[in-house]
Amino acid sequence: MKHKTLLLLLLLSITLSVFGQDSIMIKDTCDKIHQLKNKDNIDSQLEIYSSQMKAYYLSSPSIIEGDSSRQAVLRYGYKFLRELKRSCQESILPISIPKSYLVDIEGKFNKDQIDSLEHTLESVSREKHIYIHVITIDDYYPYSSIEDFASKHRVYWGENTLFKDGTILVVISFAKREIRISTGQRAMLVLTNDKCTDVINLITPYFKQGKYFEGLITGLEDIHTKI
Repeated sequence: MKHKTLLLLLLLSITLSVFGQDSIMIKDTCDKIHQLKNKDNIDSQLEIYSSQMKAYYLSSPSIIEGDSSRQAVLRYGYKFLRELKRSCQESILPISIPKSYLVDIEGKFNKDQIDSLEHTLESVSREKHIYIHVITIDDYYPYSSIEDFASKHRVYWGENTLFKDGTILVVISFAKREIRISTGQRAMLVLTNDKCTDVINLITPYFKQGKYFEGLITGLEDIHTKI
């Protein structure tokens, strides 16, 4: 099920205008799910989801200047699934974020910044043998807090990694003005709670000035030195 959802997201090859017509798309999708004879069939719901994405792609393609097309696809797909789940009780499509060093749901970084951040995350992860990844998120639904959101996604993304020292997930919500560094049991041996607090205290002044890229890069460099 996870693999099919990931495949559908990656099939989209163009940036879409994120939720310019979300209410129409979601209502239409929910109506189609409601008409299914077997609403508990995940494959049938995935077929509807796929056809809806294609239909809206054909009717309203839009390129966001300076944006990473891959990040825009991930952002659009995640927000669509999240709002469908929130609005349509019959939807059983999972709300998932494909495994990646960086997923910028809030859209705070341009393509050059995305490339730089992903390169830094991959380099530090491989050098230190710890999988370090970042999510920016505007809404924690279906979770109630940044702690729950971070814990769930760290475990999900950290499964079956080849990094012997575990997983570190940095979750940032610019909308809610919150940041969380979640570490697995192995990773917390080298990046303790006190060290996480130090990293957050270093990043925060940059974020307050709207220097999101500079703040995150500085934080990742600090994590690099601390582990």
